[in-house]
Amino acid sequence: MIRQSTTLIYAVLSLLLLGSLIPTVEGRPHVDILTRRRHAVRSTSWTSLGCAFDSSSRAVHGYSYTNSTGMTVESCVATCDSKGYIIAGLESKTECFCGNSLVNNNGYTIATSKCNQPCPGASSETCGGSWALSLYQKPGTTVAVPSGWTSLGCSTDGSSRALKGYHSVDASYNSVTACLATCKSNGFIYAGVESGSECYCGNALVNSLGTKTSDQTKCSAQCPGNVAEKCGGTWVMNLYILSSATSTTSKAATSTTTVKAVTSTSKVASSTSKAASSTSTSKAASSTSKAASSTSKAASSTTTSKAASSTTTSKAASSTTTSKAASSTTSKAASSTSKAASTTASTTTSQSATATNCNAACTSVVGVSSPPSSSSSKTVYAHHMVGNTYSYTAATWADDISQAQAAGIDGFALNYGSDYWQVPHIQDAYAAAASAGFKTFLSLDVTSLSCGSASDASTHAGTISSVASSSAQAKYNGSVLVGTFSGDGCTFGQSSVSAGWAYLRSLLAPSNITIFLVPAIFSDPSTFTTSNNWLDGELNWNSGWPEAGSPLDTSRDTQYMSALGNKTYMPTISPDFFTYYGPNTYNKDWIYRGDDWLLARRWEQLIAMRNDFDMIELLTWNDYGESHYVGPIRTDQPNSQGWTNGMPHTSWLGLIKYYSTAFKTGKYPASSDAIYLWSRPHSASATATAPSNPKPSGWANTDDNLYAVVVLSASSSVSINAGTNTGTWTLPAGLSKISIASAPGAIGLNVTRSGKSIKSYDSTGSFSWVE
Repeated sequence: MIRQSTTLIYAVLSLLLLGSLIPTVEGRPHVDILTRRRHAVRSTSWTSLGCAFDSSSRAVHGYSYTNSTGMTVESCVATCDSKGYIIAGLESKTECFCGNSLVNNNGYTIATSKCNQPCPGASSETCGGSWALSLYQKPGTTVAVPSGWTSLGCSTDGSSRALKGYHSVDASYNSVTACLATCKSNGFIYAGVESGSECYCGNALVNSLGTKTSDQTKCSAQCPGNVAEKCGGTWVMNLYILSSATSTTSKAATSTTTVKAVTSTSKVASSTSKAASSTSTSKAASSTSKAASSTSKAASSTTTSKAASSTTTSKAASSTTTSKAASSTTSKAASSTSKAASTTASTTTSQSATATNCNAACTSVVGVSSPPSSSSSKTVYAHHMVGNTYSYTAATWADDISQAQAAGIDGFALNYGSDYWQVPHIQDAYAAAASAGFKTFLSLDVTSLSCGSASDASTHAGTISSVASSSAQAKYNGSVLVGTFSGDGCTFGQSSVSAGWAYLRSLLAPSNITIFLVPAIFSDPSTFTTSNNWLDGELNWNSGWPEAGSPLDTSRDTQYMSALGNKTYMPTISPDFFTYYGPNTYNKDWIYRGDDWLLARRWEQLIAMRNDFDMIELLTWNDYGESHYVGPIRTDQPNSQGWTNGMPHTSWLGLIKYYSTAFKTGKYPASSDAIYLWSRPHSASATATAPSNPKPSGWANTDDNLYAVVVLSASSSVSINAGTNTGTWTLPAGLSKISIASAPGAIGLNVTRSGKSIKSYDSTGSFSWVE
């Protein structure tokens, strides 16, 4: 339910004690790594790899058989050896699996006690357990290097580090495959795994390290996330380079870079609620330096479609001194709003706003540009993380869909991974969507799903086929719409990535299913019509946020559209991005600039370009871990509760409804009164009293402002306050954006017309901004 007066506050709580939480990866529960004991093996010379996790997607692909009476370790190993495989796995007493690698995000270490079933042909031996594999590997063999990478062998490292771009520690799921995928998706050409649990990325080898060791056996640590792989050793790493890259070394250490890709598993929530409760606020005050921004007030529609944009910036009307933070904010805000003014002045007549009594830095942008006409229909999708729906029922899906439809969202892009329960949940989502006249499409998260073998293609084709005939299936140009997160490394057992995706398409052809493939890949856009010509279009994932200190512009959109030529372009839109995971979990601790009325600003950019594309994707409905969710906060979170619980964002849905109408129809809806405001609970430079992680990367790229969007049915006086900082404007009918520098104390906004208060919000007693 949308409240009439709601303030959305993001806070990072000091109570986020990552050491006391149970980390999950793509919905998988954390399993403590126990000391592995070797299984009894009588005559086989193959090496035991311990007990490893399996699922219905299977860790070992190649050959399998069952023997309910005579299965032994020796017979399984001998069979695999005779058929030319190097990996053998026994499961549930009677099953033997053969292959050359461990796939589908399976094969990670689990407690030896899970492999507890005696072999029927030799009771002294262990033949796995329920979804637990007793694994063996042929001596002298190694699993293949993931496609697109070249091994540089066991190489030196030291305390100054050979790779300085990115570092994570994962004692449960680190593997060569996972580390290489992480490095590639974030734009790095080198990847290294070390000491079992550590992953390093970089674009150069630095500090005179990264040279091949004379003793290659030093890299003997088993990868916890894939027991068939080796993850370096003490001060040595298994080092890899992208096959297409040129090796570079540098004597100077490069500075650490923040990861820029969005991982599929995150779930962090923030929210709009009446305001942060006093409990939330006090917790936030002891939290990490900055949080994300918040959103606000009751959702209701609209604007005058022909209003133009004019910008007013005021430093102070009184003798009140503006702080350094405020003045820096002013310059950034002023530059961003003047951009907005310049882009809209050519299409409409400017309206002015009268600003009075601003005793601190304040800014206003009045009106919006008339949307250009377009002959094609437009669709708004929202990215929905199926990995965050474990507890969903049919009723939960129906509720999500109902709220999305009310906000003008036409469908969900269902991002799904390898958990066994996710595909059944997808079926529930499609059923609920069909009943509601809502659209959905699959978005394969191939940072989780495997895509290296022909059997992987068969699995994914089967999932696509299972929903393709649903009335809820979204289509584009008459074909089944399919998305991905990543995918530019998928060969599906073929000679190249292009051949791999062509093979997957060929598996659908007998069922007369054609797909329109719009992935989100993280390759150089120049490859979209060359090595990545397999795609029909591209979802520009990182177009929704600025990743530095300047306001978001459309340069990325222009770059991608130019590179795609006649292929389809799908941009993204998002309210913010904040994540606070430590190195023992996802190791994502950063914030992107959410200032400059980001959600409203991005909508206006895309509406102005609506002639250039037909679909946009909102990021996201429920990615709580990265704080850009706009849907309700549900039960299933990936340990993001510390910065999401009690902070709903659903009031943003009203603003989304207003803008989505303009994007789809080419006309802003008739104006009715509504106000939305958002603010961080602390200054960007705040220091946490009990942080669980370092200050988030990118903290200096944000401003200390209270932002508001006001939609008016008639000219009104609008007053805003952030602590003792106040500003008043006379604003015309339609939409206006205003801001004022933050100051300690409550926040509020009041709309007065003909001497009467029309809309108001006051956070006194429920939220207070703290430096």
